[in-house]
Amino acid sequence: MTFLCLEHSERNDTTMEEISSYKIKLTKELKIEDIINIHELALKSNFTIYVNREDTIADAKKLPNLISFFTFPAKNRSLVMIIDGHSAERGYHKVKSLIKFATYSPLVSY
Repeated sequence: MTFLCLEHSERNDTTMEEISSYKIKLTKELKIEDIINIHELALKSNFTIYVNREDTIADAKKLPNLISFFTFPAKNRSLVMIIDGHSAERGYHKVKSLIKFATYSPLVSY
């Protein structure tokens, strides 16, 4: 079971492209099936999902990088998830529904 605490910030362009970022606090490690589900969502959507922690960033469309990102030990369990493209906010809600255990609050909006 994985728990997340998410904070959110979003920017909308006139072209309907969006970029949203979410600060995530993991209370437990993600299961491999959760990682694969995020990867599959990234492959079939019209937005790009990135995760960033410390000096490491991973594109969710690249499964080996995503698995390494979540399985490599880190100093803390905080990370940032960035969703870029059409319907970024909807993409966030899809990711959240895959993981199930999340709370979030807005960060800075611009």
